[in-house]
Amino acid sequence: YDIPLQYDVMKALGESSDVPVPRMLWKELDTAIFGEVFYVMEHIEGQIPSDNPPYPTEGFVKDASPAQREAMWWSGLEAMARLHRLDWKKAGLGFLAWPDDGRSAIDHYLAKCEQDLEWASAGREQPLLESTLEWLKRNKPVGEPEAISWGDARVGNQIFDDFKVVAIIDWEMVAIGSPEIDLGWWLFLDRHFHEGMFRGRLEGFPTREEMVAHYESVSGRTAHDLHFYEVFAGV
Repeated sequence: YDIPLQYDVMKALGESSDVPVPRMLWKELDTAIFGEVFYVMEHIEGQIPSDNPPYPTEGFVKDASPAQREAMWWSGLEAMARLHRLDWKKAGLGFLAWPDDGRSAIDHYLAKCEQDLEWASAGREQPLLESTLEWLKRNKPVGEPEAISWGDARVGNQIFDDFKVVAIIDWEMVAIGSPEIDLGWWLFLDRHFHEGMFRGRLEGFPTREEMVAHYESVSGRTAHDLHFYEVFAGV
């Protein structure tokens, strides 16, 4: 969990883009103060869709009108697309690039995923995850576009005021990779909260097909290999 990295990313975005992030005030690397490094940022007034209880079951999203839910969802998706349109090198985010060792971004992602799985498994077999990871290796896309990949791309990591995004937060998974990494995660987490935790879909939330079509419209690009990236998100 790289706290200074999150500070550096949000500071660069705030100074050189229209991506909505809190204004960063300073980062503190002296661990003697709180026992850990930390950063200070401005307070953003607004509401965040809750993980617990899940936002489709309780809270301001559940209490909203269908039109308000739809407006919130499109605002969140459009903010993500705005990030993907950004020239990350000109924005001073070159420090996010993977090592230039001949491997693609998805190669690096899968290697990291494999390391994390080995750590989390602690020697126990994980047949479903292991076999799916092998499938991902065999079916990885080639010639991916490069963009800032937010990482934990979902409405639960956005702050809303009157159902419009005023800040994107939680950048602990940020890297350079295909925009579809974020889109796949967005679609997967949408299914997780609605089909997995709510067993339904509140009125006003768009369908998967509508989300993909809207993302393509506002990003100016055609989404590709979404089945792969949704499986990757699941792993």
